[in-house]
Amino acid sequence: NVYTGQKIFVLSLVNKRKGYALPLHYFICEKIDSKVVQSGHELTIKLLKDIFDEGFPILPVALDAWFDSISLMQNLDDLKVPFCIHTKDNRKVRHCRSSKVPWKTWKSHFKNKTRYSVKLLKTEHQKRSRKTKYIHESFVYIKGRISILKAIAVYNKLTDSSHFSIYVTNDLKMSGAFLYELGRKR
Repeated sequence: NVYTGQKIFVLSLVNKRKGYALPLHYFICEKIDSKVVQSGHELTIKLLKDIFDEGFPILPVALDAWFDSISLMQNLDDLKVPFCIHTKDNRKVRHCRSSKVPWKTWKSHFKNKTRYSVKLLKTEHQKRSRKTKYIHESFVYIKGRISILKAIAVYNKLTDSSHFSIYVTNDLKMSGAFLYELGRKR
């Protein structure tokens, strides 16, 4: 039969140097009356649990903004999986847990922080070298989440007033450059 609008979740292992993805596991989302039965976040955790049960090692997981959910972050924390999530711009953040500190936007949080340059390595399939990007790093609490996260804001130019993406991780020792690299490979 022909399927239209079918969702398929694929968990892939990415070779960063060579620039390709190797599918490890997948699910075709079940539909009842044209509605998906399981959420993408539930399927993500199920995919990961399945491969861990088969003995696959725990490696960092990179997800796009569609997976930016406090509950998914908590489920990944519970599995002890380091994550890199391209987070949404409308998140409210603060630098400490205190309720006396007001919630800020990403833009105001990263205002006046020092930027440094980062350049991703070229894979063997790319013809041109990657452009230099500029990163701000910070530790933040996201509204609705108890644990601290490491966050980076990525800019095209050193003088840009607005970032083009924000990535967060629960691995507080991960470098900003590695976090950006993981985010780009998602």
